[in-house]
Amino acid sequence: PPVGAAAGAGAGAAGNFTRNATINYELDKTVRHTRGAPGAVKRLSVAVAVNHKRPPGSDGRPGKPVAPSAEELKRIEDLVRESVGFNEQRGDTINVAAASFVLSEVEALPETPPWQDPVTIALAKEAGKYLVFALIALLVWAKLLKPVFEMFAAAAQRAEAERKAAATAAAARQSVHAGGIQAGRPFEDKLQGARDAAKQEPKLVADLIKEWMGGNGT
Repeated sequence: PPVGAAAGAGAGAAGNFTRNATINYELDKTVRHTRGAPGAVKRLSVAVAVNHKRPPGSDGRPGKPVAPSAEELKRIEDLVRESVGFNEQRGDTINVAAASFVLSEVEALPETPPWQDPVTIALAKEAGKYLVFALIALLVWAKLLKPVFEMFAAAAQRAEAERKAAATAAAARQSVHAGGIQAGRPFEDKLQGARDAAKQEPKLVADLIKEWMGGNGT
């Protein structure tokens, strides 16, 4: 076909074609949560003071203080580094130094008088309670109980005295009654009684007869 005709046909077809395109740009989003361990150590600062040594003297007693050597301090520093977990990148620092721990003499406290001693005061208060109870019991005994006991004792004594008096009176009545019976006995009984008395107490009867004879002679 002719060249002009083909070109015209191609131009007409291109003019009738339409193309639409939509491009979307989206961003991906990633969220991360990082939780650190609780109580994390940011940095360590360690200071160690090493006491001076006191080697014993010839007498066995502690001598003068002697500072530790540099080698000893280095060994102590290395030991501290290993024990605390030293980390130079974290900024940790360690300082080991020698120092003399001087023991100052303890000043003696003044003696406390017994009347100001808290222990003595507490004991005195406790003893005072029992003393008050004892005094109250003594007063109750002296004012109330003792008079009652004395009253009962006096009543018992009076009852015993009355009993003895009654017994004595009864014995006297029996004696009088027996005497009255003896007064009415016949003369022979009296004579026999005198004989029996002379046998039992001859000396007494002889003295009695002498008194009678002496009385008749006068």
